[in-house]
Amino acid sequence: MDKFVDVSILHTYLEDEGAGYFMVELKMRDVYTGIEPFPKDVVFVLDISRSMDDEQVEKIIGAIEKIIIKEMNYYDRFNIVLFSQKNDFFSPELLLRGYNDWRSDLRLFFKNVLTRGQTDVFGSLSQIISRWGKRKDRASIMVLISDGRSTKGIQNPSELIKKITVLNNETWRIYCFGNERADKYLLDMLAYMNRGYSRYAKNFIRLDRDIIKFFDEVRNPLVLNVKFQHTGKYIESVYPSVIPDLFEGGRVVFYGKYREKDSVFSGRVVGNTRNGKKEIVFLTRFNEIAEYQLSLIHISEPTRPLYISYAV
Repeated sequence: MDKFVDVSILHTYLEDEGAGYFMVELKMRDVYTGIEPFPKDVVFVLDISRSMDDEQVEKIIGAIEKIIIKEMNYYDRFNIVLFSQKNDFFSPELLLRGYNDWRSDLRLFFKNVLTRGQTDVFGSLSQIISRWGKRKDRASIMVLISDGRSTKGIQNPSELIKKITVLNNETWRIYCFGNERADKYLLDMLAYMNRGYSRYAKNFIRLDRDIIKFFDEVRNPLVLNVKFQHTGKYIESVYPSVIPDLFEGGRVVFYGKYREKDSVFSGRVVGNTRNGKKEIVFLTRFNEIAEYQLSLIHISEPTRPLYISYAV
């Protein structure tokens, strides 16, 4: 994996606390060899309940249509689900992006979409997860666009997150998009527990640009099912525990805490590529690498998964 992933470590030791803090960054190289992107299965799940409005939905539909037609790779597959109290599927099956006969049907599907009914997030997601199973040869991406405020079915956020995560069993990476009135706890934790992340805009009308930008970030999945293992007698509190996949141009950051200045830190990153399982192993001693001031005060598992850093 060291042919296409760079590992960098920053740390600082605080004498008054008798402890140090570190950051490990895994970053995909701009130029990589010996690895091909996975094809993707992408399902767009759009909330059209009464909590949305028709102008917002129209803008988001335009963004989804643009992504499918112009941004998706030839061998990607896709589907679209409009939901309120129940799901309305564009197609019974996932459709191959390179097969063009769906275009006229897509225009008809999106014609005169009106917001209606209550919001059943659990009912929608559980049906999608149950319909399409796991494929080891593809990256499965679900894009949920909703305020996350269920008014039907399971309405308790913690219960909903737990049940969807168990049912999903790491099949779909769930990415959530909402507005400033969204239930951010639900969307943040639902995404985090299912190896995705969440994004917000002041209103859904501006969210179309964020969705298009997001899709550019996940265009080429390179390493799936990433796991980070570490050893060291005085190493503790390494987060996050759930790790997103690595995409072309992307990065993942871990934070941790250590107790002794001369602590030895070794790590192993394992993930699946189209060419099989790959790994990268590193070993260092903190007093042998340069010290930097990290803007990190306390390591703990926060309510919202803000400790995930994923960017391009």
